[in-house]
Amino acid sequence: MGDPPDVSPLIRRFRDGDHEAWRTLFERYAGALGRRVGRQLSPALRRRMGISDVIQETQVAAFDARERFTGETLEEFRRWLFGIAEHKTLDVARRHQQAEERSIRREVADAGGEEVDSLIAPQATPSEVAMAGELADLACRARDSLPAAHREILRLTREDGLTLGEAAERMGRSREAAKKLYGRALVGFKRALDRLRGDGGA
Repeated sequence: MGDPPDVSPLIRRFRDGDHEAWRTLFERYAGALGRRVGRQLSPALRRRMGISDVIQETQVAAFDARERFTGETLEEFRRWLFGIAEHKTLDVARRHQQAEERSIRREVADAGGEEVDSLIAPQATPSEVAMAGELADLACRARDSLPAAHREILRLTREDGLTLGEAAERMGRSREAAKKLYGRALVGFKRALDRLRGDGGA
């Protein structure tokens, strides 16, 4: 089916900065865009930032870049809009990974005893980000393979957001014991994840 007869003026109005035309065009693809972003974001990223945040960033970026859109059809607009959303999804994944790396570096240094760089994965490539859902599943399997105490301290600190002191109190341990346990848990998790990724998750 071809484009409706009024689509070219609508696109021209959008390029000229007409907010009503922009809203009409964007809402046409908002549902599909949300589903696409949801498939690309891992569960961990959706908890940290959320699909709506990526959609909002896409809206802002697309409107700001409107004068660079040279298409005349809805299909061209859809491809252009989805391309911006993909870039924004990758940006979110990179920012999240960088924040996680900084956090792990600080926490492992605080826990002491292990070489920090050996615990940090290399920077994610676009292909790795595209497989975020698969990697998240492997991460869950790696975590589930750890001893119960290791799983608990990772859950308390990485998922529930407790400090090491708060996690120590929750587990009935001294803070020093919790620090050592946390360091060992991170090492064990990294080794388990590397093992699963190395054998293809089999």
